[in-house]
Amino acid sequence: MRTCAALAALAAVIVGYLRFAPQRWQGAGGMSLLGEAHIRGGGDARRFANAMHREARQIWQSPSTDWNTASVGPVRVESIRIDLGPFNRSGVLLTRAVTSLANASAGELYALLTSPEGFAIIDPVSDPADFSEYLRKYRWGGRRLELAEAKVEAVPGLSRAREFCVLNAFDGRARTFVSKSVQHNAMPGSSPYADGGDPPAGRVRALNTFALRTTPLPGGMARLELINYADLVGSPTLMNWINVKAFLPGLVDRLHARLARGQSR
Repeated sequence: MRTCAALAALAAVIVGYLRFAPQRWQGAGGMSLLGEAHIRGGGDARRFANAMHREARQIWQSPSTDWNTASVGPVRVESIRIDLGPFNRSGVLLTRAVTSLANASAGELYALLTSPEGFAIIDPVSDPADFSEYLRKYRWGGRRLELAEAKVEAVPGLSRAREFCVLNAFDGRARTFVSKSVQHNAMPGSSPYADGGDPPAGRVRALNTFALRTTPLPGGMARLELINYADLVGSPTLMNWINVKAFLPGLVDRLHARLARGQSR
């Protein structure tokens, strides 16, 4: 009986931790994210690309005192609550991370991570065929600017596949890449947080804000800074566990493995 009681108490502690840990990961809050802009043409795309990059810089510059430190070590992950803008009711936290890598220069690292191979390192659950394709391409002062579709076919705990409509803005001069969910007539509908209406029957529009920046460090090393906000429109608690504890550390682990393989060739 005592053993059963002890197990029950332990189970209660674990359930409580799983339930309330995301609340402790909220930081001071107050963060805002741009919503799903409707991209009707090149002008809209360029204006939103500039806004996306400006937003990413502001997130990286936000003082750490406002953020919760979720993990330290080879990769430092921080999380914060979104209080402003269209995603303030999502319950999903914004995360950012920073790490240093020894096996690639800042330029080499940026080139890898903005290639189809790099996209597979960043997002191992989406369809790899999507990484080499785009729906629209826009002029942006000599930089890459593309509208793209991505799909997640198998999502544990969710009954239907998820799809993303994103604007990908690559600034090679700043070694910065930003991707954000948008609305476009090529993919009718929007997430529940925008006014674009439901996507076609059987589809669920998910949300993404992702950014990376590489900068040189002494000795040929590179600093990698990351931002991630992902909402598969399901359980916010599950999304927060994935975003805070799994996604960014997993990305860095896969990147380390890839760079190690490159060194051994």
